[in-house]
Amino acid sequence: MRFISKRSEDRIPTSFTNWVDDPVNRVSEKIGNPEVTGTELWNTLRGSTKKKLREALLEDQGYICCYCGKRIKDDDNTRIEHLKPKSNHKHLTFDYANLLASCQGATKNVIHIVQAGELLADIAEQYGVNEAYLEEVWVQADELELFRKKYDIENLQAGDRLVIFPEIGEQQHCDNKKGNDEIALTPLQKNCVHYFAYDQAGKVILNEANKTTVISLGLNDNTYLNRLRKKTLDEASYLKTLLIRDFGHSKSEFNQKRLALIQKLDAISVQRPKLRPFVFVIIWSLNN
Repeated sequence: MRFISKRSEDRIPTSFTNWVDDPVNRVSEKIGNPEVTGTELWNTLRGSTKKKLREALLEDQGYICCYCGKRIKDDDNTRIEHLKPKSNHKHLTFDYANLLASCQGATKNVIHIVQAGELLADIAEQYGVNEAYLEEVWVQADELELFRKKYDIENLQAGDRLVIFPEIGEQQHCDNKKGNDEIALTPLQKNCVHYFAYDQAGKVILNEANKTTVISLGLNDNTYLNRLRKKTLDEASYLKTLLIRDFGHSKSEFNQKRLALIQKLDAISVQRPKLRPFVFVIIWSLNN
């Protein structure tokens, strides 16, 4: 888990704030109506307005899941999560400070629209799965509407090539595992990263402070998730080896270069909008 610095109010997408404030949508009225559930209220937000909101959340987070740190994209595989559940905090349903971008947490098949030049091996590597799990599908014109409904993909076009692989339902994590729980440690707490450490298998080491949060989010429950964190730890170990090789002769220079690398890895900018997946795992390893 990594601290997420939420953007200021003046940078929240105006299409979203205008939609919330538009009297036609009766948001305040529905919030005050006990017969309207939080889910029903949330489902009134659709289309390009919801997409702009998702884009902003992804930018805030460097395109990684708010909880597990997997790569997430501006597509239908990414969910908008309510940190305080809308079932119990309906008044926060459209509060930007309560909204995060999450992976779908192993609840449905992952659908990847293949881009020009992408290889199956690259896609398997990206999602941390064996290539044998991947299924290729080409979308025909007469099947377009069927595919759009089946996989809930709005921007699907005839001729698109899809790669599909099943998530493991009993290994749910993040938003879907959390459900209506309210977690003790959240990515909006500046020091949240300090409560997490990792073993050689890529699992979060449980302690009294993080135990209920890790269990609520299922962070140790998914095989692929653990495998991806283990791979990240291996990459971090390699980075440390290079630092020692080049700067191990001087403790001060070594620490200077290590801290500079950490700062670079943890920075989000216009030039580098996307963080590395599981970047906080790399940083933890570099600090230990």
